[in-house]
Amino acid sequence: MRAIAILTACLLACTGVADARTKHRHHSHHHAHKHHAKPKPAPAPPPQQPQAKPESFDGSCEFSGAVKFDPPMTSNPQPTKQHADAPGTCSGTFVDRYGKTHALDNAPAGYRAESAGDQVSCAFGLASGTGTLAFPDGEIAFTMHEYRVAATPMIRLDGKDGGGAWMPVTPSQKSDPSAAVQACNGAGLEEFDLDAHMRTDGAISG
Repeated sequence: MRAIAILTACLLACTGVADARTKHRHHSHHHAHKHHAKPKPAPAPPPQQPQAKPESFDGSCEFSGAVKFDPPMTSNPQPTKQHADAPGTCSGTFVDRYGKTHALDNAPAGYRAESAGDQVSCAFGLASGTGTLAFPDGEIAFTMHEYRVAATPMIRLDGKDGGGAWMPVTPSQKSDPSAAVQACNGAGLEEFDLDAHMRTDGAISG
């Protein structure tokens, strides 16, 4: 009997030790799981911006301004640089760089160009250069070619990204034609006041 009691006590003691070890392992696993750092969520991608496109205009414009000549233009052909700056208004359809359409009705606009020619005179000249058409919602870059016969040049504009326009130029109504003729036959014409009438022949884009 005594041997049986000793064996029973030994079994109970061993069972307690095993239970204690099992509980300890479970607690350690639970503790480690509780304090395990969660992975950080990936940052959200930045919002996509609309892809910019070339701006375009289809319609007509009226400009009034001036063109300056360097050196002053005379009746004798010579290399000449020209700078034109003429504000005005435009009517038609303008599409901005994000594809939004704007209906224009005598909206403020502007024409600027830098050009040059090798044989330019008051009576005749060929010049070429670059410039911009400015609108309330953007600008259009172009190349230009001027064909002058007397005081009525014809200018061709070609958009940097397509399309174009013709723009006949006439002396400004406020200018004095006789004074311009005298300057051409004398010291030279430094500045010429102009009115320009532009009309696209397909949306000009740039």
